[in-house]
Amino acid sequence: MTTYQRVALACRTAALAAAGGTVWTVTRHEWVPAGFLAWGVFFLVFLGGRCQKVHVVDRARHERARRAACTDAAVLAAPLPCCSFWRHSGGAVHGPDCTRPPEARYVRDGLPLDDAETAAFDAITAHTPKEH
Repeated sequence: MTTYQRVALACRTAALAAAGGTVWTVTRHEWVPAGFLAWGVFFLVFLGGRCQKVHVVDRARHERARRAACTDAAVLAAPLPCCSFWRHSGGAVHGPDCTRPPEARYVRDGLPLDDAETAAFDAITAHTPKEH
C-alpha cells in the first residue's frame, strides 16, 4: 500500500467518523458543531478522492515508463548493421556505404561533429575501398 493510498484510506475513515459525529450532534440539536463536522466530512471525502487519483495517475505513469523501457531494451538489444565500417568498428564509425541518414552518421557520443571533423571524416572514408 502506497502513501497516497494510506492517506486516502485515513481521510475516508476520518470522514466516516465525522459523519457519525455530525449525526450525533444533529440528534442533540447542536447545529453549529454539526455544520462544521458536515463541512469536514465533505472536505475529507474530497481530499481522500484526490489522494486516490494521484495514486492512480502515478501508477499509470509508472506502467507507461516500464513498458517504454521494455520496448527500448528490446529494440536496442540487437541493432541492425547499417554499413561495413559499423560492423567492424563495433558501431563507432560509419562508412561511405552507410544506409543511415547523413546527419545520423556523424553523431558520436550524443554530440554532432563540427565542420572540420566532418571534413576529416569524409577525407578518411573517401580513400577507403568498398567491400564487395
